[in-house]
Amino acid sequence: MNLKWHLLSRIAVAAVLCLSAMSYYALQRSAKQVNALVVASADSLARQLDYQLLMERSGYPSAAGFPDFELWKQTSRVPGLCVGFEAPDGRVMRHVCTGAALAAAPWPVWFDVLYRHGFGAEPVGRRDVGLNSASKGTVVVEAGAELTVARAWATLTDLAELSALTVLTISGLVYLAVGRALRPAGDVAAGLARLARGELDYRLPEYALLEWRLIGAAINRLADSQQRLLSERQRLAARLLQVQEDERRHLARELHDDFGQALAAINAVNAAIAQTARRDCPELLAETERIARYTRGLHDGLRGLTTRLRPAELDELGLAAALAALVRSWQRPVANHTRYALKIDGDCRLLSADAATAIYRLVQEGINNIAKHSGAGLAEICLTIAERAELTISDDGCAEGLPFADGPGIGLVGMRERVTALGGRFELVVRQPRGLRVRVSLPLPEQAVE
Repeated sequence: MNLKWHLLSRIAVAAVLCLSAMSYYALQRSAKQVNALVVASADSLARQLDYQLLMERSGYPSAAGFPDFELWKQTSRVPGLCVGFEAPDGRVMRHVCTGAALAAAPWPVWFDVLYRHGFGAEPVGRRDVGLNSASKGTVVVEAGAELTVARAWATLTDLAELSALTVLTISGLVYLAVGRALRPAGDVAAGLARLARGELDYRLPEYALLEWRLIGAAINRLADSQQRLLSERQRLAARLLQVQEDERRHLARELHDDFGQALAAINAVNAAIAQTARRDCPELLAETERIARYTRGLHDGLRGLTTRLRPAELDELGLAAALAALVRSWQRPVANHTRYALKIDGDCRLLSADAATAIYRLVQEGINNIAKHSGAGLAEICLTIAERAELTISDDGCAEGLPFADGPGIGLVGMRERVTALGGRFELVVRQPRGLRVRVSLPLPEQAVE
């Protein structure tokens, strides 16, 4: 349940409680009014009968005889009242009711029962009639159900209709007002979703209501803090990657210079030994050939290691040549082995040194993951350089989902961190029907874009 309907339900409950209290008050007031009417009618009729007695004593008796109710019947306009006159000995000498009896009660039975239970039976008014303290009888005025219950039911229905109209009007106005007041909630939810997607430069506008203004300001402050932390993290990650590349370059150079020269010296000494052995001791030629084979193996391993640490093509020939050499090194004529296809559109010289290094490392890590885990028949590497550098690495391997968050490897994590450090976007999706696709987007230097 949203907040608008929650508030409306609370208003409806409050309205029902208020209506119940107002209904009880209105029914109680109606009962008091009927009782006052009965008492006033009894007083009025008693005075009329006292006047009749006075006129009889004065020699002007009524034509209808005492007690004569004609004057009361002519003046009374309240239906449902019944009047009677009781002699001093209790005999009912006259009984008259105003209004016609109802053929069927217009109110429900449950209301009749509740009203009589809560407010008692029909009220009765009694007044003595006589002259000079000589009682001639008693006037009895009763209010029947036509007057008591009918008037209470009419009061209740009028109140219910008015209350229903009032509640509906207020609920509609409250719904519109609350809906307008809560309209910024959608903006806040959408803003939080954008921030969760990494759009930390988005800011909420300033709202008119104080509460929303405070919430928006708090979220904007949080976004500022996250943006600062992300910027610091990117700078730190970029610095760490630069240090890592510098260390790799240094190690590759040291291995090439020191171990390469040592292997070259060993190979030269072995050649001299082989030449001497061929003349003086042919039995040693087999050993010298074994030393030469070991030396070639060490040299090949050293060259592969230095290439993985820092390919010479990347510094000397550029990114395109380095990627071509990398892909070519994985093209082995083995049955059912993965085939790699490289496509480059654009000028790689537009990339910064850090971006070129990052793209090479991403392709290197991507090919390594495909070779180890995918079992793919074809892997495609596509690099497009236009307004941004767009890199796509896709394969038709065995992957059908993305369970990699639970895996022990850190290759994909490292790829994402490398892209984030350069302010780029990294996306990993599942191809249909199987396989993976890595999408990377990196910004170009401003001078390159211009």
